[in-house]
Formats: sequence, structure tokens, C-alpha cells
Amino acid sequence: VAVWHRTAPQSHLPMELPQLQPVQSEAEAPPAELAAVWVHKAAKGSDQWVRSCSSHQLRIYRFRKQLSNVTVLVKFAYLSLSLFEEPCWIVRCKTCDSKYSWQLPRLPFWASNGIEILCLAYFGLIFRLRELSLGDGNQRSRWHTLREVLVSLALVDCLVASFNTIGVVPGIFRLCRLCRPVIFIAVSKFVRMTVNRLWRSCLRFWEILAALVVAVLFFVWFAIVMFSRSEEGREHFQDWPEALASLLLGPF
Repeated sequence: VAVWHRTAPQSHLPMELPQLQPVQSEAEAPPAELAAVWVHKAAKGSDQWVRSCSSHQLRIYRFRKQLSNVTVLVKFAYLSLSLFEEPCWIVRCKTCDSKYSWQLPRLPFWASNGIEILCLAYFGLIFRLRELSLGDGNQRSRWHTLREVLVSLALVDCLVASFNTIGVVPGIFRLCRLCRPVIFIAVSKFVRMTVNRLWRSCLRFWEILAALVVAVLFFVWFAIVMFSRSEEGREHFQDWPEALASLLLGPF
């Protein structure tokens, strides 16, 4: 008995598979422009750059360099706020004397606090532009981490002070004003380099500094013992802090 099997007709047309479109990558920056950046950085003794990057990254780098003069002005304006803002004790005590001895004009608290917020926000923008512009060539140091932490703390303190004049820390102590000189050092490259050189130099002659401290303490002790029963000793050398201040500040 013959058994016939009916099969479906075979199609001779080839199966068409969906084709994946290649992802269009951003245009690479021209090698000549990258080389120009390398030459500019080598002239300043820096090697934080990449062998290749996108045109977008190169535009961010150029934009950040165009803001260099603005950054310098913002840094010194931020530091100069100490001369024109209300002291912490004036903010807490409205009846206290509100003028310095040199009679400089004083900014209202809301104005100085607003200017400080703008300066700190600008520093945050510059930090972000630096990371985007350097890309893989970005080398973070302890200074970079320190300035980001301090700028964040100071910005939070200023934002809280917009609603509560005492800021984050109660009393007459303002956290943002304590962070200000360190932030200025951390955002200024040449100041950071100077501080690093001074620190490395101090490590080399720390024995001399220690000997100087021991000598000063010895003469303070000698002055307390020597002049303890004299009128000058009772006036200037009664205890260690007063004797140290008299010995160090006496020539001035």
C-alpha cells in the first residue's frame, strides 16, 4: 500500500533578515587641533589631555578656557566678600557696632549671601566643565576632592542661611566663611602649587622648625622664672599665653 505524504510547497525566495543600522558616532576632533592643545598644555607643564576625543569635548574645553578671565574675577570677588559682608556677630547682634575700623561700606546680609551662592554655583559649574573637557585625561588629586567637598558644604550653609541667618551651625559661627580661604586656595592652581612646594620644603627642614619652637618655649619659661617677682613680670609674664604673646609681639 503506497502512502502519499503531502508536503507544503517550498519557497525558493531567500529569507530577508532585518538589517541593523550602524550607530552614528560623534565626529572626532581633527588631529591638528588636538596637537595644538597638547602644545599649549606642554608649555604649562601639564599632561592632562587625551590622544583622541570628540568635537563636542573639544568645544567644551575651548569654552572652559574662554571662561578663564571670568573665573579669576569670580575667585577674587568671592574672597573680597570678607571685606564688605556683615560679620557673624553683627548678624546675631543687631545693636552691635556694624563698621570696621577702616570704615568700608557694608553689604546687606541678603546681598552678600546671594553673591556667595552665585560664586559657589559658578565654581561647581567650572568643576563639571573640567571633568567633561578632559574626559579620560582627567587626573583627580586630593585638592580636587577637597574643593568639591568644601564648595558643597559652603553652598548648603548659604542656602540654609537664606531662610535662617545663622546657617547650618548654630551660634555666631558660619561654616561657609571658614571654608572660604581654603576654597580659594583649592580653586587657584598656582596657589595650590605654591602650598605644595611649601609643604614639601617644610618636610625637609622640620627639624629646624622643631628646634625653633623648643627655643621659643625655653625663653618663655626663662622669662616667667626670671621676671616673676618684678613689676614687668607681673605685667607681661604672668602665665604661658601672656608671656608667649609678649615675647613674640614685643618687637612690634
